[in-house]
Amino acid sequence: MNLTWRTAAVLAAVMLAAGARAERFDPAAGKALGPAGGKEDFVFAVMGDNRPWVTAEDPITQNDYFKTNIGLVNASGADFAVNSGDLIRGYAEPDLLLKEWDAYDLACRAFKVPYVNVVGNHDVSTPAGEKIWLERYGPLYFSFDHKGCRFIVLNSEVIGGMERIAGEQLAWLKAELAGAKKARRIFVFLHKPLWAYRPDQGVTLNAWMREVHPLLAAARVDTVFAGHWHQYVMHPRRDGVGYVVTGGGGAEPGEVAGFFHVLRVSVKGRKASYRVVTPDGDYPPEIVTEAAARALRESLKIDPLAAPSPDGSATLTLRFANAFARPLAAEVAVDPAGTSWKTGRQTAEVAPGGEAAIAVPTATGARLFPLPQVTYRIMLDKLQIAAASLYPAVPPVVARESRLIDDFQDGNDVNACGPNGISAAGGRWVKNADHSGASRLAMTFTAGALHATGSRGKSQPPDFTYANFTTWLNRERPVDLTGYAGISFRARSARADAWELALEATVGGKALARTGRGHRVAFTPGKRWKEYRFTWREFGQPDWVTGDDRVSPLTVAAVAGLSEKKVLLERYA
Repeated sequence: MNLTWRTAAVLAAVMLAAGARAERFDPAAGKALGPAGGKEDFVFAVMGDNRPWVTAEDPITQNDYFKTNIGLVNASGADFAVNSGDLIRGYAEPDLLLKEWDAYDLACRAFKVPYVNVVGNHDVSTPAGEKIWLERYGPLYFSFDHKGCRFIVLNSEVIGGMERIAGEQLAWLKAELAGAKKARRIFVFLHKPLWAYRPDQGVTLNAWMREVHPLLAAARVDTVFAGHWHQYVMHPRRDGVGYVVTGGGGAEPGEVAGFFHVLRVSVKGRKASYRVVTPDGDYPPEIVTEAAARALRESLKIDPLAAPSPDGSATLTLRFANAFARPLAAEVAVDPAGTSWKTGRQTAEVAPGGEAAIAVPTATGARLFPLPQVTYRIMLDKLQIAAASLYPAVPPVVARESRLIDDFQDGNDVNACGPNGISAAGGRWVKNADHSGASRLAMTFTAGALHATGSRGKSQPPDFTYANFTTWLNRERPVDLTGYAGISFRARSARADAWELALEATVGGKALARTGRGHRVAFTPGKRWKEYRFTWREFGQPDWVTGDDRVSPLTVAAVAGLSEKKVLLERYA
């Protein structure tokens, strides 16, 4: 099979127009999807994370990548398809959620085979969203049988469940596995790949491997399929149980292995195997292993910008390691749009086991700042294995002058720059019945004002405890920012805690593309201040200088929080 994206999308559109479709599997209507017994060979398809992109202006309409994948499913010979969650964009009011679900159902009319919905975090981000799912699609976890095999669908999105399979659902799973002893094969589906969460990630403390995996191994489960991460990755088989992340259904591609795809799973006798299907061809499962993806992700970096030569010439270097079994082809380009830098481009092929240091020659032009974007794309065969646009880091700088803006301790609405609109809680830990899941400390630079706001926590029950504070610079009277190169956030904590920090820029009220990734930063107990520093290049274009989102993952385990917080303007040497 070698469909182009356009051909597959047209095929899906034709099927929709012709009304050739199959119905969604209703778990409340019966246990079997097709013949429950039998030993016939068959095929089923798996995909996940088809929701509209967060950056899309239209949060309702399903995108063409999802429709293309429906065409791939229809051409695969599958008896049915399973979608592993994040079916809509969600995180909205009930009226908008209903419109999003109507659009999803409309797009799914293009399926020619029955399809099974698995719940994702975007689908039931609030109690109101969960209520809509229950009324519209039935139970959040269930099972069904097909041709002698058992299919178990779990709910990783239990509100307040702290990303664990526990309580009634865990007891139900034990019963389902006990009742499937005569099944040819057992397959499990859920949205979040809980088996891959590190012990310090979230609050699961790797509960899956302690509480769920032993049950699956004892029952000889064949494979567990999940999404959530927008990529394809084959994780190591453990005690006979296969683990696969398939999140390429149409949402924004992940930074590594984020290509769009579906899985075609073949069951023959008592054995099962699958292929990774894209419009440009199909690939074996090991095309992207967890080890290779991790090695690429951890090695990908752009060297900090060194001082340009007297003539303005400079070099920007992308580095990465190839732990894949096939060569990787890379293209790196300097995008000087909006800067005085010169265009640069370089390509390279990296053999398996090799390391790349792709140097792109360029020049600064009249001014060093603002810095240009560096765009890279790494291909494995016809698969886009990695792609992003990043700004090069500047060497660490040392503050020679600081000006305290707010320490968030007094709880009033005044800081060093005047009224600051601080939250009623004064930066202390509060309970907010209207909390809907914000989990970032966002700083927004505007033409005329600098706004720093933060909230702590993930989508949780209304009584979940979290921190919230906000402060404004230059809200009512000018503050001269000349000579100030950035802003820093300093904290010291009575107990261990973590925050996710992000920077966004607006100019004249119009939002710009985010110029730095969100970074997860941890504050460990102690008397020493820990600092995270942001710089802006010109007119509110911020950039990260320090921070690494792979080092300190976000956690909601410790809600005692930060004991002291300070925001300062800083002049740099």
